[in-house]
Amino acid sequence: MRCVPRVHDSLQIRDVATPTDAPPYELVDHLGRPRLRLDEAGRFVVLHLDGMAGFDDLAAAFRARFGRVLDPAGFTRAVQRLAGAGLLTTDERALRVIRALRTQGVRYRTAVRDRRAEPRGDRRAHDAEPVAIAFDHAVYLLNEGRLDRALDLFRSLARERPADVRLRILCAHLERATA
Repeated sequence: MRCVPRVHDSLQIRDVATPTDAPPYELVDHLGRPRLRLDEAGRFVVLHLDGMAGFDDLAAAFRARFGRVLDPAGFTRAVQRLAGAGLLTTDERALRVIRALRTQGVRYRTAVRDRRAEPRGDRRAHDAEPVAIAFDHAVYLLNEGRLDRALDLFRSLARERPADVRLRILCAHLERATA
């Protein structure tokens, strides 16, 4: 089964006030710049471009949601638009790592709203701490498909915090997954 492409996790979908005939959503990049306008069907497809599902799975979900067939040629054109805009993760090594983590139940960010919509409470170090910021940036890099830079940052964090076994295990896991 061939997997659908994966959109960058830093992308967000925003509701926008529009005239009745204009698409009600826009896809924005990590800087908040609008990249593409989306209708409800486009939003649905983008939210399912996770690099894991097959086209047949996406088409079945699309048919269940909208009661019509997802046009393969239209899907291909949409993917080409996303690729042309630089909004897809294309590094196969990074995709392999992301898929391996997903099959183990590890999830970080998604194309839905930022995961910090609700406060974390005491579940983790304060978000303003340099280590938390660096860790979040490494996860961002990983999810954007910049595997080598993410792994370098995770290794740096592991050297800074030798007592943190989790960081060493994470680095070892990522190194094995990319071998």
